[in-house]
Amino acid sequence: MPSGNGELLLQKIITFEELGQLAVLSTRQIQRLVKARVISLAKNKRGQPLRGRVFLGEAIPRLFEHLRNTAVMDDPNERRYRGARAQKEECFAESARMELDYQRGRYALVSEVQEQGAALLLCCRTRLLAIPSSISHSLVGKTNFREIYNIIEAAIHRALHEIADLGELGTKERRRAMEKMIREGDSARTD
Repeated sequence: MPSGNGELLLQKIITFEELGQLAVLSTRQIQRLVKARVISLAKNKRGQPLRGRVFLGEAIPRLFEHLRNTAVMDDPNERRYRGARAQKEECFAESARMELDYQRGRYALVSEVQEQGAALLLCCRTRLLAIPSSISHSLVGKTNFREIYNIIEAAIHRALHEIADLGELGTKERRRAMEKMIREGDSARTD
């Protein structure tokens, strides 16, 4: 839309007073906004700022954006809403980070840990309960306390080492080895 002298209205240079009249603000308020760098001074062809003047096309959008933001931020309901929304976004970001870490193997699900722990305890229980039946034949006729003690201790250590070695296996191999150990322990106790 051309103005009276042929310039485009957006490129028209106006004074602080004229901008104040358009925006219903005082000249002092406009000066504060310029000092806060919300509104930029107009520049001449050499790039030097023109004192007390602004480009209409630059000043109006920046001024209204500033006024909208300050009006919104002064409303306590809006401030609460924005805070809650920011908190929600932080939660989503944290959830995404945790999911990525889980996929990379940095985390395990609680249910998986509980399942593995229960299976390991069952395996340990079964293996230790199978010791009497596995060593009873070797104790027949023994009367020396030290010899009996050494046989029992060696069997316990063997069982504990077998269980400890499960930690070095991969997930599938560990599961197979634990199932095999439980089956063998159950069959040794029933014999």
